[in-house]
Amino acid sequence: MNIFPVNDRILIKPIEAESTTHGGIVLTSKEAGTPKLHGEVLAVGTGNLRTPQGGRIPIEACKVGDIVIYGNVANTVKDTIDGEEVHLVVEQAIIALIS
Repeated sequence: MNIFPVNDRILIKPIEAESTTHGGIVLTSKEAGTPKLHGEVLAVGTGNLRTPQGGRIPIEACKVGDIVIYGNVANTVKDTIDGEEVHLVVEQAIIALIS
């Protein structure tokens, strides 16, 4: 199935982040208390309609294939597509790129 986000939406496949305690115990993000939202960008929308002439401002925060850290903002949509969890977020939810 192909999914094409509209406007300033970005489709992300979450990646479970691990963290390690000072003692060397590996905790998943759920056990660590606050989920760390890391993911791979699967698709990017065409940009938001922001100009008076109806033009689009393209998404510059990320591109397909990037690994990002993103926030869980109020309008984040979480769904399962073809058995995989995906998140649909707005461009402003992207906090950082991981290289």
